[in-house]
Amino acid sequence: MKQVNLIKKVTILMMMMMTFRYSRMMYPWRKRGVKDSDEDSLLSSELNLHVLKEAKMFHFNSEVLTSPSMHASLFKAISLSKKSGSLIFFDPNLPLPLRKSRDETKKVIKKAWEQADVIEITKQELEFLLDEDHYVRRRNFRPQYYADDYEQTKNRRDYYHYTREEVSPLWHPGLQFLFNCSGDAVLAAIMRKLTTQPEMFQDQDVLERQIRFAITAGIISQWTISAVRGFPTESAVQNLKEQVYLPSMW
Repeated sequence: MKQVNLIKKVTILMMMMMTFRYSRMMYPWRKRGVKDSDEDSLLSSELNLHVLKEAKMFHFNSEVLTSPSMHASLFKAISLSKKSGSLIFFDPNLPLPLRKSRDETKKVIKKAWEQADVIEITKQELEFLLDEDHYVRRRNFRPQYYADDYEQTKNRRDYYHYTREEVSPLWHPGLQFLFNCSGDAVLAAIMRKLTTQPEMFQDQDVLERQIRFAITAGIISQWTISAVRGFPTESAVQNLKEQVYLPSMW
């Protein structure tokens, strides 16, 4: 029952944070005096303090950072969450406007990055922020779809293991966990373990065990169950389509 309540609290908070979406940069016409949409107009006074106090994790991405009108609400929410002992989870998920200039992007996300306890970052985002020009040696590889040993993965661009020294430019004193994963189910399992097994941050053995658990949980949820269920039937799809679309669109 406790696990259900925990998942519910994290889910509620993440749903609330979905209001922190899109931006003036994504929609230039907003600069011509058009009023901000509701999702870009969440005031600090409208934050749900009860949810922030109960939640174990506060999750957000960089789209909110591209909307200046949302900064005060975002950072107040982060501050309140920290006071309540919540983990601050930042998923950059860089939108296109933030992929034009590395220097400008770093300026935009700097404050949020330094507030985060946990950061999920893709391989492409990591290379973008580190400046991939420094890793030219990984571009010159022969296509091969298997690895004979762990050391061989270091010489391949698509399966490269970053060392502490290589990611050190992105690290900050308060950061506890910087990672990359594939699949929403795996990510959900990692988020669950980060909130229920805080010793992961201190014990390498516990960390590895819980990561393996998360990967396994993701495989079961995202691939095994889907494989068993198979492709939906024609009648099931038609039934849902009739609930979603107007009759003229059936």
